[in-house]
Amino acid sequence: MKKCKNCEEKYEDHLDICPTCGLSLEKAEEDKSEVRRKEGEKKEPEPLEEERKKVKEENLEEGEEKESLEEEKAEEDEKKEKLEEEKPEEGEEKESLEEEKAEEDEEERKKDEEEDVECPYCGEQNPSGAKFCQDCGNKLKIEDEEMIRCQNCGSKNLPEAENCEQCGKPLTLERRPELIKIRFSPPSGQTRTLLEVRDTRKEFGREDLIRVLPHDQLKYITRKDNEAKPEKKQFEIIPEEGKYYIIDENSVNGTWVNGENIKGKGEKELKEGDEIRPADEVTFEVATE
Repeated sequence: MKKCKNCEEKYEDHLDICPTCGLSLEKAEEDKSEVRRKEGEKKEPEPLEEERKKVKEENLEEGEEKESLEEEKAEEDEKKEKLEEEKPEEGEEKESLEEEKAEEDEEERKKDEEEDVECPYCGEQNPSGAKFCQDCGNKLKIEDEEMIRCQNCGSKNLPEAENCEQCGKPLTLERRPELIKIRFSPPSGQTRTLLEVRDTRKEFGREDLIRVLPHDQLKYITRKDNEAKPEKKQFEIIPEEGKYYIIDENSVNGTWVNGENIKGKGEKELKEGDEIRPADEVTFEVATE
């Protein structure tokens, strides 16, 4: 708006001359209240606008982050489902491998059955399933425990072999006894068997010699039925894996084997011809069958 200084009338801005008095118009000063209103319309509080903008951006970021988390969770769930689907496949693969192995074993078994069996004695080829050689009559399959191990080189030999096929040494020492006997040969009289052991351990004491030794010798032999000291006995014979051992753990006067006192020394293997002297008073001989 423009105002005339002469008549103080106000006119539009496009007029330069006052229509009333003809003088030049100048831009009128606006009312202070009008000025404040216009300024209020132009100026909105900047901090409030920025805060709104910031809140909007934060909400947008939170939404994006939430969507990202949901996508990650969905991916994890998908991976778990795939793993669960793969597990049965692994089990099926394992079953398939086991079936293949069983088929291979069955094929090998059938192949072995179809193959001829060579006789370990004469070398004759025999049909599959045969138990005895059609040429020499010997067994075609010999168990490991039937073989004779050479004392010199350790190689295994056929049960009927007398000398080792590997080194030529005699094999008689490897044959295992089925029975061991403790014999007594008095100065005058017939040899007597005092104790026999086959497959069960047995104790030996004074009671076994009552009819053999005089009292002045018998008193040094430890009793095996002593109620006051049940743990006491002269010695014990123990069968173990085809061999026989003697042990004296707690006799009163000890037990000598081939001149050595074995009391408290653990088990000692017995062989054909060994001498046993309980309490170093009387001599017994070891025999095997």
